[in-house]
Amino acid sequence: EYENGKRQIYAHDLPTIAQALEVPLIYLFQDVLASDDLDTALLEEFHRLSDQNRKTALDVMRLLNTLVSTKHD
Repeated sequence: EYENGKRQIYAHDLPTIAQALEVPLIYLFQDVLASDDLDTALLEEFHRLSDQNRKTALDVMRLLNTLVSTKHD
């Protein structure tokens, strides 16, 4: 019924639906997101990580930024 438009999804149900589908909440909005919403998507994924994996992801992003900055200099 949701897929056929016969029933509407309430905004407060979206996190539960995303969790049941094992997708980030931002996934449910991928068709309506503007390209400048990339920061929001990155933060959503980042917050799904464990604390240790967040530290690792931050280290990787810093390293990537250093490599890209060095390459363009």
